[in-house]
Amino acid sequence: MGDILLNYFSIGIKDRKLQWLTSLALGQLLLVLVVFWPAGSKEAGELLFSDRTTEDIIELQLVNVDGERMNLAKQGDDWAMSDADNFPVSVEKVDPLITKLLALKTDRIVATTDNSHIRLEVSSEKYKRKIDIVWADDTINTLLLGNSAGTGAMHFRLMSADEVYLTSALTAWDANTTPSRYIDTQYFALDKESIESIELNNNSGRFVLERTNGKWLYDGLKEGEIFDQSSMDTFLVQVSSIRMVSPLGNTFNDSYGLNDPQAVLSVSTNNEGELQEHSFTVGSQSGDNYIVRASSSEYYALVSAYNGNNLVEKTHSDFIVTSDEE
Repeated sequence: MGDILLNYFSIGIKDRKLQWLTSLALGQLLLVLVVFWPAGSKEAGELLFSDRTTEDIIELQLVNVDGERMNLAKQGDDWAMSDADNFPVSVEKVDPLITKLLALKTDRIVATTDNSHIRLEVSSEKYKRKIDIVWADDTINTLLLGNSAGTGAMHFRLMSADEVYLTSALTAWDANTTPSRYIDTQYFALDKESIESIELNNNSGRFVLERTNGKWLYDGLKEGEIFDQSSMDTFLVQVSSIRMVSPLGNTFNDSYGLNDPQAVLSVSTNNEGELQEHSFTVGSQSGDNYIVRASSSEYYALVSAYNGNNLVEKTHSDFIVTSDEE
């Protein structure tokens, strides 16, 4: 009987000792979490901008890895490129970006200190995209999008905090800085069936073409030359639809070279008896593009080298049948 009582009290003492050790370990773990958990961290699964709505965003300033910028500003119910004299932007192309920004969550934290910022490309000096979100209360949050984690997710953080998170809801492509992602790029458009005459002046000369009884005639033909009707069909397509790379704004600048243009296109149209004159002027080159102005738009714009060269480099030989084609 004495042995049984001794064993009972021994087990009780051991259980109480185990409980005390377990309580001590849990207390130490809690202390570590309190001391080392980063201040201001979002609760797991919480929205990054939990107290904001779509109506709160009034401007987005996007910068890519090469420093190219795109500024989108809200104008009433519409959006515009504020760095191009408020050139209109398609709301349908801005709304998806706003929706994805407001859907960012903090449930996938990968770093809590600044030691990893450069490696994850979410530092102030190195990033894939920098997005300044301007709110209606005049506050600004700067979001940095970094590199991919290799799982269809990107790293991101707020510049004001050290924590880095992962998201699969937003990519650098979603925050594109290319104007064509947000605007209608159609800059000069005519119904080619309504065109009655075309005059092109460039450094190679003056080219006049007229439609008579449904057939195109070239005023510059010399004796023995044959007008190339197929090249005329191509030229009609080229002059009736010209897309822009980007708008430049509606303020004239001498550097645009439009006072001494490289090419001037004049087109006459007849839409059910309504006669109209249209012009398109090609100025200086800017990188791989040309600076242009169309009579149908209040904005100056950039067009691709392809579209510009169709007018600047046009020559007499482009309108005639060559010996190889005869």
